[in-house]
Amino acid sequence: PVAVGSAWASALQKRGEVTVVFFGDGCFEEGVIHESLNFSALHRLPIVFICENNDFSVYTPLKLRQPQRAIHTLAAAHGLGARAGDGNDVEAVRALAQAATAAARAGEGPQFLELRTFRWREHCGPNFDHELNYRSPDEFEIGLADCPIERYKEVISKHGLDTAALVSKLEAELHQEIDAAFAFSDQSANPLPSAAAEKLYA
Repeated sequence: PVAVGSAWASALQKRGEVTVVFFGDGCFEEGVIHESLNFSALHRLPIVFICENNDFSVYTPLKLRQPQRAIHTLAAAHGLGARAGDGNDVEAVRALAQAATAAARAGEGPQFLELRTFRWREHCGPNFDHELNYRSPDEFEIGLADCPIERYKEVISKHGLDTAALVSKLEAELHQEIDAAFAFSDQSANPLPSAAAEKLYA
């Protein structure tokens, strides 16, 4: 609903912006997603809803939580432009995102993307959670084998690029960016209590 509010403000103020919001498949067990889709369709808001469907809500698979139907068809039933795609295919995601954003910006109303993917880590946190046995080792190995980064390495290597050198360069740049962020945080003063209410909007 916060994202819908952002899109509504953009539409009312004719700012030409597109709001993009990400959420998981578990949202469709909450009423607020349906209210948000309905309101955005009613007002033809410039918003792109992106559902990262990794098949799990906490530790429960989709088939034990929802009836068997494609999630994006629910968005279509609310009147949104809705598409589904392989969330582990970098180029497919890029194409879908560009098309949805362009449609929303052109006044075609809200758009919805359902992107199938795989959850590598635990529900909350950076660790693996194999010991909980909520999915089989085979299922986990199949999911890891469909890694979008590894898949895209194959794509760029077909274009004659040195994949190893490119990945090494990107990893070095990312580590440098992360280290700089930690250094900035460590060197910054603690916030003042008087600043607690700043950047809040009534």
